[in-house]
Amino acid sequence: MNWIVDTAAEELLNKLGIPFTFRTHIPIKDFRVEESKNTNARSGNPIDEAHVLDMAQAMRDGASFPALVCTKSLLVLAGNNRVASADLADIGYVDAYIIDQATPKTLRVEFGRRDNQRHGLKNTDDERIEHCVDLYERNPKRQTLKSLSDELLGRNDKLYGKLVVAWEARVVKKQLTAEGVDVIDTKKEVLYRMHPIVGQRSLLVTVGRLAVKYKLNGSMIEEMVKAISGLNTEHEKKAYAKEYSMAHGPKAKIKMQDATKFKRKLRMLLSFLEGGTRAGDNKGVPVTTLAEIGLGNDKELENDINAVVVKLKTVLKKAKK
Repeated sequence: MNWIVDTAAEELLNKLGIPFTFRTHIPIKDFRVEESKNTNARSGNPIDEAHVLDMAQAMRDGASFPALVCTKSLLVLAGNNRVASADLADIGYVDAYIIDQATPKTLRVEFGRRDNQRHGLKNTDDERIEHCVDLYERNPKRQTLKSLSDELLGRNDKLYGKLVVAWEARVVKKQLTAEGVDVIDTKKEVLYRMHPIVGQRSLLVTVGRLAVKYKLNGSMIEEMVKAISGLNTEHEKKAYAKEYSMAHGPKAKIKMQDATKFKRKLRMLLSFLEGGTRAGDNKGVPVTTLAEIGLGNDKELENDINAVVVKLKTVLKKAKK
C-alpha cells in the first residue's frame, strides 16, 4: 500500500492557520493509540470496526490512503481508523502531517471536528449539529452560525433550524447552570423556548427553576414566555410564571382529572333524576315513579342528599372567590 498526501487536510490546516510539517515512515507502535480515541469529534467511539476490517483488506491489496494528522507527541487528530487498519494489516509505518506543538487546543479540536466527516465512521445529524455548536461556542467571531451550518451541514434549512435550537438551548443551559439551576435532564426544546428571556437574568432563573420543578414542556414554556412579554414589571412576570406553572404542571393535571371525575359523578346524579344526559341505566325516572316507590319518605337518603348539597354550596363559594 501507499500513503499519499491529503490535500483537503492541508487546505483545512492552512485555513485554520495551523503550521505543520510532513513526515514519512513513522512507526505505528510509537503512536498514542488509546489516548487518541478521545481527541476527535467521536470521543469515546472513534473506531468503526467494520470499516477498519474493509480498509485493512484494501491496504493488503495495495490501495493508497491519505496521511494522518497528529501532534508532535503522536496524538492522532485525524486517522484513528487508518491507524487501526494499518496495524491490523501488519503495516508497520504511516505517513503523517505533524502540527506545530504550540497550536492551541481549541484549534486542534476545531480541526478534528471539521475533518472527521471525510474518513471512517460517519456522524449522525445530531452529532454533526453538536459539533457545530461546539465550534461556534469556541470562536463565535470566526463566522456566523449560518455560514458554519452551510459549511458543515450543507445548505439544509431543516438542519440549520435544528442547529439554531441546539445553540440557543446551549446558551440558556450555560447561563442557568452558572446560576445554580440544575437543568442537566431538561430537554433541549424546553431550554430553547427560554432563549427570548436570556437577557433577563433573574426572570430566566425563575422560569428555569419552575420548568424543572413542574416538569413543563416546550409548548408550555413557549406559551408562558409569550404571555410574559406582554407584562410590564419583573414582579408581574415572575408572578405569572409561577401561577402558570402551578396551573399546568403534572400536579395540576392530576387535580384537573380528579375534578373531571367528580363532575362526571354529579352529572350521573342529575341524569338519574332528570334523564336525557346519559344512556344506559341512568336515563332518569319520572317524579311520579319516585313517589310510588316511597323515595320521598326515605329520611336517611334525604339527609345524605342535604349533606351533599351543603358541601356543594361551599365548593361553589370557593370557586367564585
